[in-house]
Amino acid sequence: MDGATLAYKAQRATRYAITNNAEASEKPIVVYVDHQASMQHNGYSIVTSEDRVKEAAGFARFEKTLAPGETVVFEVHEEATYEEAWSMRNIRSLLTQPAARKLFFGATISEDIRTRLLTRLAQLNMEQFLKQLKQFSGLDRRTFAK
Repeated sequence: MDGATLAYKAQRATRYAITNNAEASEKPIVVYVDHQASMQHNGYSIVTSEDRVKEAAGFARFEKTLAPGETVVFEVHEEATYEEAWSMRNIRSLLTQPAARKLFFGATISEDIRTRLLTRLAQLNMEQFLKQLKQFSGLDRRTFAK
């Protein structure tokens, strides 16, 4: 194991409020709301489908009919999935930061993966220690395997 890849799922929402200020005697109006998804995290996808009349990658158009004096409030929800690669060296340095320790030792990472990563970190630490020891003493790993 040379590291880990963390998978994230991010969500966001944009709230729109539209009011038809026409007189009560006038007809309802149709309003179109063009929504552009966020480009963060390699681009969000729009997951709201209610009243959607057009869509393309990262874009959706919503249609709302409003009677005179009516206010409509609706939300457009977006999701993104993205990954972050952690090398063993990065994991070692990240574990010195409180937020990373909380993530690493929290429920986000399974016990099996956490154990494998910690075992590999211990192996790397031992290898580094043995390299330093060999530099100073001329001993190698086989000496300690006996």
